[in-house]
Amino acid sequence: MTAPTRLKPDARAQQIVETALHLSGQGNYGAVQRKEVADHLSLTPPAITYHFATMGALRTAVMRAAISRGNLGVLAQGLLLEDADAKKAPLALRRRALEFATLKVLKEG
Repeated sequence: MTAPTRLKPDARAQQIVETALHLSGQGNYGAVQRKEVADHLSLTPPAITYHFATMGALRTAVMRAAISRGNLGVLAQGLLLEDADAKKAPLALRRRALEFATLKVLKEG
C-alpha cells in the first residue's frame, strides 16, 4: 500500500465521501464497507472511522451528496433500502430516481 497524500481533515472527509459515492454507484450502496473505501484510498479502516464514526454517518454523507448531485442510481438504491435521508430528497428527484431504476431493470432484463 502506498502512503496516502496528507490532506486537511475536511478535504480527506470529502475524498472519502466521493469514493464511497463512486462505490455506491456501482450498485452496492447498502453494502459499502470501511475497508473497501479505505483500500481505494490507500488508507486504513480506522482512518475512515476518524472522519465518520459510524457507517451510518458515512452513508448519510453519501446520500446527501447523491441528492445534491442528482445521482439517480444511488438515490434509487437508498429509496429501495428505505434510507431515511433518501426519503428526504425532493419528490420530483425521488420519482426520477425510481423511474431510472425501473428503466435500468427493464434494459437488463
